[in-house]
Amino acid sequence: MPTSKYLNEKGQRLPSVTQILDHCWPKPGLIEWANREGLAGRSHTVVRDRMAKIGTLAHELVFAELGGPAVPSLDESEYPQDIQQAAKVPLYHARNWFEGKEWEPILVEQPLIARVGFGGTPDWYGMLNGKLTVLDLKTGRNFAEHGVQLAGYIELLKANDYAVEAAVALYAPRTLTGKANHTRWEEDSLPVIARAWAAVMELYAVRLIIG
Repeated sequence: MPTSKYLNEKGQRLPSVTQILDHCWPKPGLIEWANREGLAGRSHTVVRDRMAKIGTLAHELVFAELGGPAVPSLDESEYPQDIQQAAKVPLYHARNWFEGKEWEPILVEQPLIARVGFGGTPDWYGMLNGKLTVLDLKTGRNFAEHGVQLAGYIELLKANDYAVEAAVALYAPRTLTGKANHTRWEEDSLPVIARAWAAVMELYAVRLIIG
């Protein structure tokens, strides 16, 4: 399940939405988390890599049920049984969240590029309860940059002639306690995250110039 490479018409590699955010948006929460793991005697890189695998596989399981490609046979050397079982927990929560909603996929994990010079892969885009919606699945905590990330995906979708009426960050926890929740942007709130994305793009451009 490799990460997509985004190339322009000249074959030049473009940065992704997440790379731009990682370059420009501070993440104090992750630093605090890594510090707590170290104080508890755990390697934060080992924990991080395990959570990343759970999140990656959870994405594949969830979107296979929402119009995406079927999940191929899994290599147990990469995804051992404990990872596979753990990934089914966010799937359970996502199923419950979608239950009773009307949805129809248009794009599922489809890589896109924009002429303004970046690429990205929105998790899911389609009709959700009557509105053209871009949705991003998260298996961790709610962070402010998730709205900005969705704004980047909206920019990509619009650059490829797809209208967007709403954006949703869906949080499906990795534990059986609790349930899925979400943050939704539409109408008045979409311009706010669009403004934040424009500011991030400007900062990214300036940082490339000054190094």
